[in-house]
Amino acid sequence: MFRRFVRALGPDIYRKITFPVKENAEKLVKTGRTTVPFGANYTDDKDAISETLLDAACRNAFHLYLYYTTEDDEFEEAHGQCGFVHLGGVARAVTALHNVVDEEKEGKMWLFHHAAASPLDPTSLNSQRVQWPKGVKQANIRPYVGVFGGTSKETKGAANEWRYGVDVQWGTRHYNLDFKNIQRRSFQMVAKGFDFHVGQKVGIAVERCEAPITPENVEANVTQEEIKRIYGGQGTVVYTGEITHVGQQHIEYNLNSFRGCSGAIVFLLDKGQPPTVEQRHHGKAVAVHAGGVPGERMNFGFLLTEPNP
Repeated sequence: MFRRFVRALGPDIYRKITFPVKENAEKLVKTGRTTVPFGANYTDDKDAISETLLDAACRNAFHLYLYYTTEDDEFEEAHGQCGFVHLGGVARAVTALHNVVDEEKEGKMWLFHHAAASPLDPTSLNSQRVQWPKGVKQANIRPYVGVFGGTSKETKGAANEWRYGVDVQWGTRHYNLDFKNIQRRSFQMVAKGFDFHVGQKVGIAVERCEAPITPENVEANVTQEEIKRIYGGQGTVVYTGEITHVGQQHIEYNLNSFRGCSGAIVFLLDKGQPPTVEQRHHGKAVAVHAGGVPGERMNFGFLLTEPNP
C-alpha cells in the first residue's frame, strides 16, 4: 500500500533504485559454483543440503522491502532479507541492523521509514508488516572491533571493524501476522552453548530479486554470464559454504552473496557435516548475515543471541 502511494506521487518525489542508501560490500567467494534447480527451489551445492531442508529454509525466509525518506520528502526503496526465529513460544522477526538505521549518504540524511517482510514462498501467507526501532543513527553506533580470520599471512588474525556494531536487529512489533502460519515458517535457534568450529557447513536462503547482480557489487572480475551461472536467475536460492573463522561475536564463511542478502538467517546444513554438528542441529539458525568481511574475499554474519526483554 505504501509503495503504491509513494509511486503515485510521481518520479520527482519517489525513486526506486537498486541500492540507494546501503552499499555494504558482499563477496563472490567461490567462482566455480553453479546454481541449479533442486525440487521447487535452487541451490549451488546439492551435496550440502537435502531437498527437505532446502524447502524448509526457503519457506522460512523473507525478502525485506526497505523504505527510506529524507527531510525533502524523497523516498527510496532498497532490498534486504529477514527471518522469524522462535523465542519463548513466539516468533520474532530479525534482520541486519544496518538495514533499518538512519544513515548519511553523499551529504544527505536518509531516514529509515518502514519495512515489509515478504515470504519467499508466498503460499498461504501474505507480506508481514514488522515494526523496527526507529531513529537509530549509524553515526551513533559503536563499531564492532573484532579479530577477523583473513585470507593471507598479512591479514590473518588482524583486528578489523564493522561500523554497524553487532549488526543484528530484532523486530519490536508485528502487524497483519497469521500467527499459526508464521510459527510454521520460523527458524529454531541453535541451542545456547553450541560449539562453533571451522569446517561446519552453513547456508543462507535468499530471493534473487529484480535488483541486478554486477561484478562491481560482488567485488569480482567475472562476466555477466558467469554471474548468472553462479547465482542463478529469478527464484529462491540457498547458497552454501563452510565456516572459515570463528570470532568473538561473528562467524566468517565462504558462501557466495550479493547486495541484498544482508539480514538473511544463517543456518546449519544437513549433509557432509563434521561430527561437531549433530542431527539435532540441522537447519538451526546460528547467525544473521551482515555482508563481506572488510578487505577480504569472505562473507560473515553475527551470532544470534536472545534479545533483551
